[in-house]
Amino acid sequence: MKFLAVVIACYYGSYWLSFHVSKLILPMFINTPKMIGNLSILIGAGLYTITNFLGQKFFVFNSMYL
Repeated sequence: MKFLAVVIACYYGSYWLSFHVSKLILPMFINTPKMIGNLSILIGAGLYTITNFLGQKFFVFNSMYL
């Protein structure tokens, strides 16, 4: 259950954050809406990878080797 909770929380949080960051910050540097959307997805994928790794390592599998 913890595994699924971490995956869902990281997915939702990462893409939510990247969407809002791309709406606020990226238009200052990039004028093309398609490029902003693509960078938003790229940022979200990177954030998801990092947060999911850390969540699984410290929350789900932390007591497996203790």
